[in-house]
Amino acid sequence: MSIPKALEVIIISAEHLPKMDVLGSIDPFIQFNFSSDSRKRLTLYGPKLQTSIKKNAPYRAEWNESFLFGIDEPVSLKLDLMDWDRTGTEIVGEAIASIEEVCKLMQSKMGSEITLNLPVLNDSKPVLGRDNIPCCLNAKLRILHDENKILAAETQEQLNDSQNGEEQREKQALETLLFWPSGTLHVTLVRASHLPKMDMFGLCDPFCTVTLGKQHARTKHIRKTLEPVWDETVRLGLAD
Repeated sequence: MSIPKALEVIIISAEHLPKMDVLGSIDPFIQFNFSSDSRKRLTLYGPKLQTSIKKNAPYRAEWNESFLFGIDEPVSLKLDLMDWDRTGTEIVGEAIASIEEVCKLMQSKMGSEITLNLPVLNDSKPVLGRDNIPCCLNAKLRILHDENKILAAETQEQLNDSQNGEEQREKQALETLLFWPSGTLHVTLVRASHLPKMDMFGLCDPFCTVTLGKQHARTKHIRKTLEPVWDETVRLGLAD
């Protein structure tokens, strides 16, 4: 079974912003604009689909705001550069991260990221800033484990285990007696160090599996750590 994935989109900044009011400034924010097909492929983890508004920005606005989506299939990301006004909002232009870029990232290892410098277009033409330089949007995309789906799957697995656990333990004990009659190997898993970052919080949720022949034993699952300590002993039967 494939590991559920999440796409983190970090809106960094917009540069070379155009003049949008009589004072020569702009009140910009970035808004996600998904097609109905894209919405079917994404799960939003969070209450909003837009950044904060930067009032009276001159040439540049900086956000460094993060958005997280559960993602099953690659999608293109359309980001609208908007100008806020008391009487309403106005679209300045749009920037698009292509489906090819998202697809390539999804095929990379967990924790991989790409930084994008996306041109802002209006009717397929570059939006020019006050300094007469084409406007652009800086963003970062990162692929992560989808902790929400993993937790849901683990909860269901634990429920199934609790319902069938006693029967399974009895079956395993019987198999051990039948196929490994001569002795027992004790393996103590103490700890692990310097584990890699595997989720959006820079941590991982490690456990260990010990295999001997057809036998498998597993430690407990420790969440949110790079330095897990188990001090746990597993027992495996030995043949003559």
